[in-house]
Amino acid sequence: MAAAARTGVLLLAMGGPECPAEIQPYLQELLRDRRLVPLPGPAALQELFARKISRRRAPTVAARYAEAAGGASPLNPITRRQAAGLEERLRRAGGEWCVAPAFRYQPALTDESVRRLAAFRPERVVALPLYPFYSHATSGSSLEDARARWTAGAPAGWAGEWLEVRDWSGEPGYLDWLAARTVAELERLGFTPDHAAVLPSVHGLPEAMVRRGDPYRAQVDAAIAGLRGRLGDWRVEPGFQSKFGPGRWLQPYTSEIIERLAAEGVRDVLMVPLGFVAENLETLWDMDRVFAQQARDTGLGRFARLACPDDDPAFIEIMERLVRARLGG
Repeated sequence: MAAAARTGVLLLAMGGPECPAEIQPYLQELLRDRRLVPLPGPAALQELFARKISRRRAPTVAARYAEAAGGASPLNPITRRQAAGLEERLRRAGGEWCVAPAFRYQPALTDESVRRLAAFRPERVVALPLYPFYSHATSGSSLEDARARWTAGAPAGWAGEWLEVRDWSGEPGYLDWLAARTVAELERLGFTPDHAAVLPSVHGLPEAMVRRGDPYRAQVDAAIAGLRGRLGDWRVEPGFQSKFGPGRWLQPYTSEIIERLAAEGVRDVLMVPLGFVAENLETLWDMDRVFAQQARDTGLGRFARLACPDDDPAFIEIMERLVRARLGG
């Protein structure tokens, strides 16, 4: 297809509640997703589970949002800024572009974006998950949902091209950029390799999913190796966070890494959100409050955290490169 073809881009993100009233419905949508929370038994049982647990958890989650983020998730506004920045950058080089966010657990917002994209009448659509590492539970679920919603909402008789970026775990620009920002922050803080460690904290996943063939762990391990190679003398100790429910999740847990570093006499730690491309409750609460408090309790001298990419122009450039690579140039 010609390079001047009208192109739509859907940025696929998890989404987040935009006000306290949306917290319980958002949690319910999340928990009813059988790819994310694969409960045994019929779908009706999962629906019951999602309603019950979301009502029970909503007050606790609401309190965390209130304390850490002013009552709502910052993820949706950030994703909209990422979409606007990407659209502007794509248009700057010529052609007709429309970039819209698709929020996996907020169907109404995704349908609104699909309507906007349909009105644009693209000749091709690129679905770009904002998850560097592929998992059936995140990228897979989001791609499946976006594909179904576009099929239902596309212009009548649409015969364009639907393209997907499955993952971008091997994108060298992402690791180059992350390593450069990490080193700059270490130097700004005055940390030194002989007394400090870099702790990339990654969202966890049940080990059972990996045993069933999910490539997530292998992609994370490859990215950690790439990060180590770029950071040179700096000690890199990755951990997995955000365990939910029973069962064994990917190890080592971030909390265990903090305990071990403190026991080994490490003085300073810089936590790096690996795979998190926008601030959310897992960075603002889990990292900035829970892990930071644990670091203080274990006697670590200084504990700092690298900010997420958000709408940093350098990160927008990485997204542009991913879209153009999928289009073939």
